[in-house]
Amino acid sequence: MIALVLSLFGAIGPAHAQAEAPAGCTVIGTGSFGTNDRELGITHGLSIAGDGSLYVGDARNSRVQIFASGARSGTTITSGLKSPGGVFVANDGTLYVADTLNHRVQAFAPGRLVGRTVAGTGVGGDAGDELQLPSAVHVGQDGTVYVADTFNDRVQAFAPGETFGETVAEGLRGPAGVFVDRAGTVFVADTLNGQVRAFPPGDTNGIVVAVGLANPTGIFVDRAGTLYVADTFNNRVQAFAAGSVEGTTVAGTGTAGSAADELFFPYDVVVGADATIYVADTNNYRIQAFGPRCAAEAATDEPATDEPASESEDEPVDESDEPATDEPASESEDEPVDDSDESDENDEMAELPNTGSDDDLLVVASVCLAMGLSALGIRRLGYGVS
Repeated sequence: MIALVLSLFGAIGPAHAQAEAPAGCTVIGTGSFGTNDRELGITHGLSIAGDGSLYVGDARNSRVQIFASGARSGTTITSGLKSPGGVFVANDGTLYVADTLNHRVQAFAPGRLVGRTVAGTGVGGDAGDELQLPSAVHVGQDGTVYVADTFNDRVQAFAPGETFGETVAEGLRGPAGVFVDRAGTVFVADTLNGQVRAFPPGDTNGIVVAVGLANPTGIFVDRAGTLYVADTFNNRVQAFAAGSVEGTTVAGTGTAGSAADELFFPYDVVVGADATIYVADTNNYRIQAFGPRCAAEAATDEPATDEPASESEDEPVDESDEPATDEPASESEDEPVDDSDESDENDEMAELPNTGSDDDLLVVASVCLAMGLSALGIRRLGYGVS
């Protein structure tokens, strides 16, 4: 099935000489698809809290899992989702989820299993209050919700309490990753153009800040300004020093595989306070770490534990707001969760864009999401591409 899907995509990116990257260690997942609290399906999102807890968007299982620092067993903390993509944990512990097939972003207060819609209407569209297959979400310091509106080739920004978004980045093709630094610059994985672009406040055209990529997806910027990119179809993670458009391989070999130093369709990346790089190694059904955490575990021979995460963490803080990273955290939200906005899991699948055969599009969406290609896969197969 993988070969069939990829054969439809054609050339997926340039070949590059690979720098030797360090071996990693598996911190979550078993390497096989599964649905229990130790296993993962297809992972499209990854975020890290200040206490080291990892939040994983498990698209295939339509859930988000939280793993306490060092734990190998997770706890499902969200419901009512359909193939969730990117996830983001704010400094007050609020979890934001790109609920891809429901065409919306959901916010979950700490310890709550029912979310409220903060962007999108639940029906795919291109109006100011609508989204189509959103792939990623990030929250700015002022609480603005930034959404990679993948099928609409734009990034939308929703101010706190607003239902209509403002387009802050356009001229993109299938954007599947978004990150906002402390200066308010919006970094976007311009996925189908094989690059990352940066959009300073007020500039909707942006500048290219990373090249030599093949369908980049998740992105992360640390406090030093280093940009980390999940270079998905090159099966690696690239790091770009501030001001440089040429990257260095920091995870993966460039060849798909399941060895400790290999990745297979990496979809998202975050960096911890100790500079450990965590990668959503999508088609290996695991979260792979590279760097200090692996060295520490090897030295102490104490791998991650089996203790499950609690459903309510005490004021988790997004890792990017810690000294080693550059990710802003949102202001605390005092508005209570609106339980009435919960999705009925027995409802029909949310309407997909009517750009071709509805049945065909549903099949393609399911295949692409299952193979770790998300909304960008649908675009590459010709649905909705002008």
